[in-house]
Amino acid sequence: MKEHNTLRITTSAFVLLTSFLNFGCNRSLQSQSATATGALNTTDGLGDPTGQITLTVSRSSNTDSSPRVASVPLANAQNLAGLTLSVNRTGIPLSETYIFLSISRGTIHPESNDLDLAIATGSDPISFVNNHIGDLAAVRVRADLIDSPLEQNFSNFLPAPSLGGLQGVRHPGASFLARFEENDFAIPFTNSDPASLIDMSRLTRQIFNTLSNGISEALAGDSRVRLGGNDGAGQFRMYFVPHITHTQLSPPNRNVKGFGYIFSFSIDLFVGPVRVGKTDVHIPLSILFEPDTSLPGFYRVRMDPFSFTGATTPPDNLPRIVVYGNFAEEVRTRIVSALSQLPQNTLDDLETQLSLLGDALSLQLPSEREIPENFDVFLVPETLPLNATVLNQVMPTASGIPVKLLILE
Repeated sequence: MKEHNTLRITTSAFVLLTSFLNFGCNRSLQSQSATATGALNTTDGLGDPTGQITLTVSRSSNTDSSPRVASVPLANAQNLAGLTLSVNRTGIPLSETYIFLSISRGTIHPESNDLDLAIATGSDPISFVNNHIGDLAAVRVRADLIDSPLEQNFSNFLPAPSLGGLQGVRHPGASFLARFEENDFAIPFTNSDPASLIDMSRLTRQIFNTLSNGISEALAGDSRVRLGGNDGAGQFRMYFVPHITHTQLSPPNRNVKGFGYIFSFSIDLFVGPVRVGKTDVHIPLSILFEPDTSLPGFYRVRMDPFSFTGATTPPDNLPRIVVYGNFAEEVRTRIVSALSQLPQNTLDDLETQLSLLGDALSLQLPSEREIPENFDVFLVPETLPLNATVLNQVMPTASGIPVKLLILE
């Protein structure tokens, strides 16, 4: 009797399974797709909601050639209240992760409730620096697991400053939404392999040291300026920009993608022995990647502005140089002149570092491959600040955060 019951149960299960499979054969499998939306929740200076500013990245199959990164260089809003990242998917989960990064800074509310349109619209060159240095907030959604939460939010910003009757606001700057696949290649901040050509720590430090030394030498013969700070060392520091392009080297004519740094330092101004002012100088840099037409499967790597000296394509970053403080325009002219007169050995050092980066990619990425049209690069903190913001400073390392470079192919 016991054996008959076991047989009956097993047979019933088999019939149910067969019916389910036959039913499934008569239906097409639901196609795999995912759409991620990153939203900036904004208010005006009085705290009243002004809607959302959104970025979208989508994927419909493993061979989808949709863009891997979406960005907005600035947000046309007064105050950032929070971030939301949501993913809508169908079919079997795809092996990918979405990350939404946003840079903002607390500032004093203007006397009116109107936007500074010159900065908000990007028509003022200083908008680049203003929108790419600040508190970095991050939201992440893993879409590769069936039980993954498909929406994440962040609103844990530090309070904005206030002064007298002026209300503090959080100026929303640049934001970036990227899609990472599990097989995307990454260059870590520190590579444990001593034979590796380069890692992001070495690359960043070498660029930082080369520019620090070059600027120090360029200003050494001018009695009107000295490196600032209490120790006279210039307060050199560097910030990272997760994603950047060149305004004139974009598809369909060219396909150039990259990431950026902002190299910053201070200068004291003198008339004779008397200090008469102080300035803060910010120099944007772009590390740009382009598929090499002469070597299929390889990247050509350049740095704006230094690789564009004498080129027919003008650099983006010279007009973006910003000086804050006393005699700002005079100092800015002096800095632009100093950059154009950096010694050849300094430029050669920078070119060597870029070549090492290209060589490292060539050695570690599959050699027999075709770089897709939607390739991209993205610089991201190795540990995302999911519960708080972090200043997007990368150097000096004691004050900065480690970042890794993702090659999205």
